[in-house]
Amino acid sequence: MLENIFQIGGVLKNKKSILDKNYSKLLNLDLKNIISQNINFTSNSKISFEIDNKVSFEEIENCIHISSKNFLIGIKIFDVYDGKNISDGKKSIAFRVSWGSSKKTLSEEDINKEANLIISGMQRNLGLF
Repeated sequence: MLENIFQIGGVLKNKKSILDKNYSKLLNLDLKNIISQNINFTSNSKISFEIDNKVSFEEIENCIHISSKNFLIGIKIFDVYDGKNISDGKKSIAFRVSWGSSKKTLSEEDINKEANLIISGMQRNLGLF
């Protein structure tokens, strides 16, 4: 419900009119009943690799979700390349992984452990490398 009132992370235009319009909604909220997942900080990593053309995006995403144990928030594939300097029958895929925790601020070690779990899972399940 609060998502409809505030546009967190975006640029608000006409802030005053948005606030005026939704002010009555704010007054009627019972804040004791709102449960929020508080993510301390998020971190993004970019990972790219070469993989067999037959491996689908769904297989890659499923493997990442299964392999990551604790801090994965989201995955977004942002580049796929099949051309010069890529082996025959392969494609290069780059994706962004978002990490976060509601319990603590993640250290570089936490993120590296998760990234290594993903890489190991891709090697084991999808024949990466």
